Amino acid sequence: MTNQRQTLRHAFAIGAIITLVVSAFVLLLDFTADPDARSMHTDRLPLPVPLTVFAAVLLGMGLGTQLSLLRSNWHRIHAVLRPNKGRVICCIVFTSLAPIAHWDGIPISYIFCAPPFFGEILSRELPTSYKEIAPVVLILLYPLLFYIFSSLIISGIKSHLVRAAIFGQIWLAAYGAALMITGFTSVNL
Repeated sequence: MTNQRQTLRHAFAIGAIITLVVSAFVLLLDFTADPDARSMHTDRLPLPVPLTVFAAVLLGMGLGTQLSLLRSNWHRIHAVLRPNKGRVICCIVFTSLAPIAHWDGIPISYIFCAPPFFGEILSRELPTSYKEIAPVVLILLYPLLFYIFSSLIISGIKSHLVRAAIFGQIWLAAYGAALMITGFTSVNL
């Protein structure tokens, strides 16, 4: 285990940097997008500015915590990422509950989005619009990311209460990412 105060300071600092960069990037994309341009045509409606900043804070603080845990456990990364039953189960549960899309702000989890995606792949219909591609990227990235996050949390934090809180923070970060990626309205089913 590492110095908790130093890790906490690093988590806040990294989270604040990620929040600023992500919110500036998403707001820049939303403000400079020309809704009449055919090459930039997406079915994504931009989030209002306060909601974009809030989603960026959720994402930034979740990623900041994970990057801080990664930094503090870097010297033993092979032991941290070694699979065991607890890490794999946490990864599976966390991936299945992770928000891929939302319907009027209510998160839709991986469980409900993955089967239609794999059905489309088996029928050889590849996604073509942004609204279909965005959840596909999340579906493919979540298992790898959540295995790494689960391993870092389980091996880097002793307290079960703090582990649960960090898992909740990562779920909120995933929800913030889904909000910013899919936009204001999203029905990806």
